[in-house]
Amino acid sequence: MPVDGGDHVGSYSAYNQTTSKLFIMIFNRSNNTAATTSEPVTITVNNVDTVNSCICSRKWQIDDQHANFWPTWKADRVSQGITSSAYLPQMTTDTWLIPTDMTNATSIAYWNSRKSVYSALSKLTPASASADVTVGAGSLTVTTTVPAQGVVLYEICGVEVAQ
Repeated sequence: MPVDGGDHVGSYSAYNQTTSKLFIMIFNRSNNTAATTSEPVTITVNNVDTVNSCICSRKWQIDDQHANFWPTWKADRVSQGITSSAYLPQMTTDTWLIPTDMTNATSIAYWNSRKSVYSALSKLTPASASADVTVGAGSLTVTTTVPAQGVVLYEICGVEVAQ
């Protein structure tokens, strides 16, 4: 059960037998855009072995601190006085079609002047996940904490289906 009853925590997994890679994606989603609760998650995959008794793992994370320009853009909007009046009538400041949904030339110019900053903040880079992944007798366990409105993707190499 999620720590915050309003959170929806879930996961998907896929296995590539040719490359012996297991992929696990975990998400923590809430309808409350101001949600701040991180959720602890443990996933166990049974009936697995390791190739040559060795695995490697990487993770990619998207949240307010990783691969996400949105918090900076929100702060920039406030500091620049960019309000809903800078957008098409049916759009809100939360539109993801920036600057397409904007109509104010000054706001569009500001966005364009900061585009390289937002692009850099959006860069998705992998990190080692060896501390999150443990292998036992016939099973593999991923233990992590997923930040509010976050997504974590694990790539685990050296995994094969147990015979």
